[in-house]
Amino acid sequence: MKSLFSHVLTTIGILLLINPIADSQVLYVGANYHPHDSNLEQWKKDIALMKAAGFNVVRMGHLAWDSYEPSEGIFNFGWFDTVMTRMNEAGIKVILDIAIRPAPIWLHYKYPSINITDAEGDILYPNHRYMEDIGDPMYQKYALRYTDSLTKRYGNHPALLGFGIDNESGDGRISYSETARQRYIAWLKKKYQTLDRLNKAWATQRWSRKLNQWEEIGFPVSTHFNDAPERMLDFRRFVSDEINQLLFKVIEKVNANAPNALVNTNAWYFSHLKYFDFAPIAYSGKMTRGGEGFYAGNSLINDDGILWASFGIVRIQYESTNPFWCNEFTTMTAVPGSCRKQAYASLMFGNQMVCGWTWQSMHNGEEQYLEGLVDWDGIPNRKYDEYRKIAAEFKKIEQYFPYKPQAEVGLAFSFRVRLSVIHSRTTRRPGRYLF
Repeated sequence: MKSLFSHVLTTIGILLLINPIADSQVLYVGANYHPHDSNLEQWKKDIALMKAAGFNVVRMGHLAWDSYEPSEGIFNFGWFDTVMTRMNEAGIKVILDIAIRPAPIWLHYKYPSINITDAEGDILYPNHRYMEDIGDPMYQKYALRYTDSLTKRYGNHPALLGFGIDNESGDGRISYSETARQRYIAWLKKKYQTLDRLNKAWATQRWSRKLNQWEEIGFPVSTHFNDAPERMLDFRRFVSDEINQLLFKVIEKVNANAPNALVNTNAWYFSHLKYFDFAPIAYSGKMTRGGEGFYAGNSLINDDGILWASFGIVRIQYESTNPFWCNEFTTMTAVPGSCRKQAYASLMFGNQMVCGWTWQSMHNGEEQYLEGLVDWDGIPNRKYDEYRKIAAEFKKIEQYFPYKPQAEVGLAFSFRVRLSVIHSRTTRRPGRYLF
């Protein structure tokens, strides 16, 4: 039986014969790049290598808020101006992520309410990424101010391809702080209007849980399977609403300062940690380029990873007919040929971009020590050669794209049902909690 790769190449051949050139688009190949880790001399070498490989896109800026605003209100864009200029001179377009998470330490220090309070009431030091209570008003104030400054600075830059709206929204801890509880109470008041309605919806007559005043409301922390499902669902709807509201505010800033810029995100709304309802954003039309990290494993034999990653494109794209951007893509310790195989498979689902994570194996940090196209010594490895081959081949076939799948099966997702599925998985594993 033919492999998936053979089927993909056969389909590509058919497309070359039947798809009209008049509707052609660019296919983007490149890498995620972290210039805040190096210096001007290294930028020159890296950009030269990218150009030699035929790269035409980089994704930058994510996870780096304090590289642009090292202290409150003091913005430092000069170094990044140089990077943007050199990318433009090399003919490389930029997806500039708006790095509203993680927040800088100085912001956590000034406003401790931004810190995560866990389900046991302990305040956690932000020693890892995504440890912000994103519904906190002071966090949002500074995140939007940063968004405003960044988008005004680069909204009309000739290198700009689009702005990334956050990174992996949906990932990170949920905060159970007192300020979050007060916001939750306000959300419930708006939804139910009266305590009688709330008591009826939550069936509080069971287990003697009737509420007589709004201040009696606490967080529904899971203690066992099927615990307080009505309250848990409302709490997760509250969390979802806060995520969506912030993302829409960021998009509004982009549209105001850079009305012609494309808007993209590395969506991970289905993370079990902070799953949220992505449908309002997907159907708003405001996210002009859906995106995900396409991590399909490293096998040339088993296609399960490719099928799962491809399904990820479908459930982030919803019914949009716009091109999709895999703004993170497998490099890792992938076996030879697997990145190329996955790149071709992604095209069949409307993907327009293969942007490897990451350009260079990181000298420090919390992950990804061996995933670069360039190793610690600055020397390109076999994955660089494979991506160079992808770039050359995509250049030959891009005139026949975009390919728009004709769906024969539709899947309807319910936020409520999806939550119950995640809950059933996580609450049965010791040490893992959803609520």
